[in-house]
Amino acid sequence: MTEKHRCFHTGLIRSLALVLAALMTIALFPLAASADGDSSAQTAVVQVVYASPDGNFAFERVNVSPQNNVVAPNPERVPAGYVGVNVHPVTLIFNRAGSPIPNVIYFTYQQGQVGHSIQVNYATTAGVFASGTASVTVTNNVVTPNASLVPAGYLPLSANPVTIPFDQSGRPLVTSVTFYYYQNASQNNTGSTGSFTLPQQITAGWRVPGQVVVFGQYEQDNNTQNGKEPVEWIVLRVEGTRALLLSRYALDTQRFHSEWVKISWKDCSLRRWLNSTFYNECFSDTQRGSILRTTIQSNYVNSSVQTQDDVFCLSADECRQYLNANLLRCTATRYAAGQQAATKDGYCYWQLRDTTNRKNDNNRVEPNGDILEYGSNTNAAGVAVRPAIWVNVATAFGY
Repeated sequence: MTEKHRCFHTGLIRSLALVLAALMTIALFPLAASADGDSSAQTAVVQVVYASPDGNFAFERVNVSPQNNVVAPNPERVPAGYVGVNVHPVTLIFNRAGSPIPNVIYFTYQQGQVGHSIQVNYATTAGVFASGTASVTVTNNVVTPNASLVPAGYLPLSANPVTIPFDQSGRPLVTSVTFYYYQNASQNNTGSTGSFTLPQQITAGWRVPGQVVVFGQYEQDNNTQNGKEPVEWIVLRVEGTRALLLSRYALDTQRFHSEWVKISWKDCSLRRWLNSTFYNECFSDTQRGSILRTTIQSNYVNSSVQTQDDVFCLSADECRQYLNANLLRCTATRYAAGQQAATKDGYCYWQLRDTTNRKNDNNRVEPNGDILEYGSNTNAAGVAVRPAIWVNVATAFGY
């Protein structure tokens, strides 16, 4: 064998020996290789803290892994009488190094018997006439009116039980609630209960505009289970025994018309809805007898149309005549908001009945109180409705 062949065989034998040694290493130490290269086989420890507004009351350490990465509170760590506030199970994630995120978990609780005082006011549109307090806890957080504080002859305007929300530390997010009432028009407006004199719903000298009266009922709090709520109206004008009223709030959301077409107030779908659906739903038979059907003039670009209406929308000219900036800005009821009323900064857009520029665009009032005479498409969605009516004061309010 030549020297060249001997060197070749020697190198080959050495190479085979190295390969064999590597294979034996992998065979003998598979777990070590897995531990260095696969973090999914690792376990880690997270700290769990159980806390209340008074401080931390329990701790524990929990083993976790990428396959066992959900941590839930341990009931054995929670003393009797504590109620969970933020106790949702936490799902961990693991980084490339195999460390859990987060590595400290907080579950918060509140002692169920700890009470918080809530101020409770009872008011009419004229102001607060009585006050009291109510004690609430995380588990007993509903405030209801105290009937003993409400004078005889007062009916609920917005007096539904109120649920008090709590934050994660167990403290109430609301510190006061107000229940609103109105005086039954059939009661003697000059009567009194004890030392409390009942304010007149309607006075001999009405503030015009600005006096608020109650007439009719319509869904407003978006809770149909508790029935309709009394409707508040702003008195805009008084002429002898009759008065022009505008709803204080936007009561519903309706398009001016079902299609984007050239159309006037006389033929639009909003007029039909106001004088049929709304008229029948909002007013009783007796109240409908107090509503005065009125001749309405509406601008239609360079002409005008005349209608006979029980219920209608104001015109741009009437808005300028009767309403100041505060009364032009209008909020929608919860029900109207639930009907997709568009709002900005808490105020809504609301419909007017006339058209002054283009016959397929009607006028409206903007959230900031501006009167938009360029208008919007007749079928524009999200525009709320403030109905207006003329009423016989004597039959509507007994004055």
